[in-house]
Amino acid sequence: MNFIQGILPDRIIDALGWTILHSLWQGLIIGLLLFLLLYFYRHHNSVIRYNLSVFSLGLIFGLSVMTFVFYFKNAGMPIGITEHGIMIQDGKNGVINSNTYSDIPGAGIIVSIKSLIKSINDYFPLLIAFW
Repeated sequence: MNFIQGILPDRIIDALGWTILHSLWQGLIIGLLLFLLLYFYRHHNSVIRYNLSVFSLGLIFGLSVMTFVFYFKNAGMPIGITEHGIMIQDGKNGVINSNTYSDIPGAGIIVSIKSLIKSINDYFPLLIAFW
């Protein structure tokens, strides 16, 4: 795990980790759509079915590249929660710092999601090493 962290910057590790995770569900959806399309086109020319399959592979690759670029550009940006409270974007006054989580409805869910994301991020070097 430390080997990957020594080679790649944290920004790339985060972007690659999220790309791998997102590519799983993206590939699943594209695969299911391809299955349906191939079922409906089963009596058509094999060239059409081949082109649909190749397009699906290209789409999976393209979505993975777009996901990597998205997460690489946004890596290191704050999620909006600090140890002192939740940072809220206010349209009039800029950023407001809430000192207690109880000030905001649904803050417990946000804190739970942030802790889940942090624990997932901790396993990215291992995920990338296996990948």
